[in-house]
Amino acid sequence: MVVTNASVAAGTYTAVNVTVGAASGTFINNSGAAVGACPAANPFSVCGLPNGVTTTITFTFPAGSLLVLNSDAHQWLDLDFNYNNAIVTTSGIGINMQQTNVLTATTTVPTGVPSGDFANVDDFTGRVAAVSTSSIKLTSTVRGSLTATINSSTQVFDPQGQCSGGVGNLACIGVGSIVSLQGVLTNAGAVVATSLDVIDSLTTPPDEVEGTIYPSNCNGGSNFGMILSDSSIITSGSPLASSPFGTGVCLTVSPTATFPVDFGILTGQPGCRRPALRGSKL
Repeated sequence: MVVTNASVAAGTYTAVNVTVGAASGTFINNSGAAVGACPAANPFSVCGLPNGVTTTITFTFPAGSLLVLNSDAHQWLDLDFNYNNAIVTTSGIGINMQQTNVLTATTTVPTGVPSGDFANVDDFTGRVAAVSTSSIKLTSTVRGSLTATINSSTQVFDPQGQCSGGVGNLACIGVGSIVSLQGVLTNAGAVVATSLDVIDSLTTPPDEVEGTIYPSNCNGGSNFGMILSDSSIITSGSPLASSPFGTGVCLTVSPTATFPVDFGILTGQPGCRRPALRGSKL
């Protein structure tokens, strides 16, 4: 989550307190034995972690690296939640956000972020609520909404060949289309889109879901399951409209399904070349 333009009094801070809600999660049990209430299964089972409780975590800044906030200045503060350190295995498996080193904080801008910016915004996928030559607003069923500036440097990619001539452009994106946004958070607190991937150019597209796919026999056969990470749900009454991050979804893949490769921000990165092949068929 990116929080921008939060107003804080000038001064020197020795610690930061963060209150988090009841944390939850999903895990794969491939141990061959039951883990708490999560049974063993072939090839494995996917279970939800018991919800934690609302709690306040304190991170104390190291001596010599206190947080100094000056008047009328912009300051980046990166709060990192390490869920690996929050897992407890007493009486099964669960989440305890009070464990050591769950929360760390730094005022150093992450490596790879362009000079003058605070952070990268990666793969925000949503339905277009508004779009112009200068801005775009996306709405995700899981992650909420995001508004970003568009400028002459914003690239539009068409990994599935939906745009006219197979070339991505803003004319291919309308209100209702599904788009994946890559961008940066500037030091002024604004999000600027660096690239837009056209996922579905239709203005009345079908439901869109994203997540981690794994082998599963959830439908009684050789299928796939998915742990939901994002969605844009349009169908009225769909159970996915109220499905949060981490929900398990059972998939049956069509024998004629195509699998385009979305190169996104990989294009132009050191050691990565965009091949002529756009995708493959299973």
